[in-house]
Amino acid sequence: MGRPLTSPVAAPEGRFSLLALLARGYDWIAAPHRRHAAEQAMVQIAAWGLLLHLSLIALAWVIGGPLEDLVGRNWLAALYTPFAAILIFEVLLLVLAIPESTTRAMALQFQIISLIVIRNGFKDLAALEHLGRLLEDPQAQIRLGLDIVGGVTLFGLVSVFYWVAGWPSAYQQALRTPSPVLARFIERKKAIAFVLSLVFAALLGGTLIQWVRDAWAVLSGVAATQPSLSPTTPFFQTLFAIMIIADILILVLSLQLSDAYQQVFRGASFVLATILLRVALSAERPLQVGIAILAVLFSIAILAIYKKWAPDPWESPPESDEEGSPHR
Repeated sequence: MGRPLTSPVAAPEGRFSLLALLARGYDWIAAPHRRHAAEQAMVQIAAWGLLLHLSLIALAWVIGGPLEDLVGRNWLAALYTPFAAILIFEVLLLVLAIPESTTRAMALQFQIISLIVIRNGFKDLAALEHLGRLLEDPQAQIRLGLDIVGGVTLFGLVSVFYWVAGWPSAYQQALRTPSPVLARFIERKKAIAFVLSLVFAALLGGTLIQWVRDAWAVLSGVAATQPSLSPTTPFFQTLFAIMIIADILILVLSLQLSDAYQQVFRGASFVLATILLRVALSAERPLQVGIAILAVLFSIAILAIYKKWAPDPWESPPESDEEGSPHR
């Protein structure tokens, strides 16, 4: 156990392949110019969303009523809107990164949770009547302090994860050698990513529809709860739960590429890290930050060991010493 597998399993020529069709769907949505267009759209939505939210807050100062219940009075609440757009775009990048690199996809999950943590700071500030209340409320100071410390810690750990990911690995380089098996594995990951992109679109559409319904309920006086696209909404929780299933499926499929112990252990560990992030999304602070930090630290340790994994001496060609006896 341990050698990269290179024997291809060829599909019958001329036969319709749903797998190939899904992979082409991924290639279509992941084309560089479409990614660039999505990025530009995200920037426009974030900018105009911020301005619109600020305008509605200014209007709420004048007329009050249900509009004030919907958008709030604190101008810092408007920062929530562009952060929502950025987080959604990060999730899209995460889905599109799956066929490119498992490690890259893991890093994007860490980026998402770190952005959620730092966004909590804006949420806490927006909940205050005015910024002066921060000096008078010890609990608000503690919550903001935890958000800042947690955000900075995660930001630094994500940087370390990227640094470790850049370490050279002869074994990993061998896995990337072009082969029919590798091409088949990438095609399957593209198919999974395309299905996930459809799930992402469906979840996003459902979340936006529910948000509009909640907003209308507030404006019509039926409800007084301010709707928000927060990490506790089903959007992020459901998506990370589906990511766990996708990660397990990819781990199983990767056995056709290599059944090496270190490869399986790394893949299983990344699945466990994703589960920890899913748990963090449902946890309250400071437990949320602690679980997220644990997930990143765990992944860094696993990736560092994987990168420095020594070659299997029992799979090396037998060597002899000067007396002709086996070297190992």
